[in-house]
Amino acid sequence: MSIVLGLHLQTDRVLAVVSDDPSPGGSAFHESHQIFPVAVRWPAESSPTLPGRGRQDGIYRHFLDHLGDPRPLSTSSGGPARLADDLAGALIAQIVAAVEDSVHSHASRVLIAHPAYWTVAQVSSFHRTLVDAGLHGQRALLAPDFDAALEWIDHTTGLDESHGVAVCDLRGSSAVVGYARRPHSGHLSTVTAHSFPGIGVADLDDRLERRVLAKASRSGYPVPAHPALRAQVRARCAEVRISLRSMATHLDIETPGRRGLEHHDVVITLDDLYGLARPQVVEVVDALQRCAPAGRTPDHVVLIGGAPDFPLLAAVVSERFDCAVVTPKEPELVCARGAALLAAAVPTSTPLSSA
Repeated sequence: MSIVLGLHLQTDRVLAVVSDDPSPGGSAFHESHQIFPVAVRWPAESSPTLPGRGRQDGIYRHFLDHLGDPRPLSTSSGGPARLADDLAGALIAQIVAAVEDSVHSHASRVLIAHPAYWTVAQVSSFHRTLVDAGLHGQRALLAPDFDAALEWIDHTTGLDESHGVAVCDLRGSSAVVGYARRPHSGHLSTVTAHSFPGIGVADLDDRLERRVLAKASRSGYPVPAHPALRAQVRARCAEVRISLRSMATHLDIETPGRRGLEHHDVVITLDDLYGLARPQVVEVVDALQRCAPAGRTPDHVVLIGGAPDFPLLAAVVSERFDCAVVTPKEPELVCARGAALLAAAVPTSTPLSSA
């Protein structure tokens, strides 16, 4: 039995959704999923074998941290940018092999949902890199992640007959928003899709972290600029952003003391969280408004990625557009699921090409 594989490239990880290949027997779509953190996919022993790595460690680190960033990908024929392309192709090939090994099946088709803002030249270059990395046997295909999300929407009960859909995907450092329209018969097709940097979930976490550190300092237990201690504060801020629904919560922080680490409480209120989130929510909603064609409003707004957990966003979107706001189960997997659906729809006789 063979499988089809949908991959969604994000800045710091790759989301993979596996489905049975429907081509041989027309089987139903059954899925499983896996998540691959980008920075931990490179075995230490493989590093010396990477081509021309000597003077390009900076680009190597940038690539590992920012897979979905368009800057490492280039159409140049050599140099550091070409190395980043090679790393990307090798990474995807390694993930495909890991998935095949875990499910004991061959991937007949792999469709990769890439950032919608990649240029045609970047997509073409990346496809050649995938073929060079050995994915020609798996029929490597490419599609914008926004189109992959629309494929999932087209197969979702309650959305499969919608006529105008706005999609908001909040990621680490940006918001990806767009608008799609369905003709009288047919599938949703993209009208506009744009990436808006500076209004992702990490930006709210930054502001919340600064608020926590300021409160701790005023209370007489400043948190030193130690990476591990600051990382703990940051992680707890992310938890508060997602979970705080009561009037206040006590956030535990650690600071060095005479007898080791000491624990202290910082109180974060709902007013703190909402006050920090509200300006960003306004920016996200304005971005959704700008992506809709003049004179048109969506009949559904779908929140995916980190958008469903962003404070106030669903309520403000519903008020602004006066329409149904959909928050799918496991929203971060929507693009990967759509990529798997697109891969499943491609006939096995289709020649190798990029979407």
